[in-house]
Amino acid sequence: MRVVLDSNILISAINYGGIPRDIYSLGKYKLIDIILSEPILKETSGVLERKFQYSHEITTLISSELMGSSIVVKPTKRINEIKDDPSDNKFLEAAIAGNADYIVSGDKHVLKLKKFKDILIVTPAEFLEVYNNDKL
Repeated sequence: MRVVLDSNILISAINYGGIPRDIYSLGKYKLIDIILSEPILKETSGVLERKFQYSHEITTLISSELMGSSIVVKPTKRINEIKDDPSDNKFLEAAIAGNADYIVSGDKHVLKLKKFKDILIVTPAEFLEVYNNDKL
């Protein structure tokens, strides 16, 4: 399974644990492939620094760990599908570039799509349910 985790899922995994961390751990232990892009990493680091007062040094270490446990893609195709918050299109772009099966998000603008091309867009709980059912 190839999965894009949006920034809010990554931030939740880092700060709070729970299902987002469970999903990130699946990628860390190579049970799924996490797809990331530079724009996703940049947004994640920026929010950690601005909203959660992480130092730049710490966010650099976090980014390095994320890159080490993920497939980092360089999207070449611009997508303008999410009109309500165009910055969210970076998740679709990464998913296309990384040939993802899923986008896991907590963002209402992204979740509203439900599907983009052949990529399913789901909440963390929905993804974990699908993952666990696939492993039965």
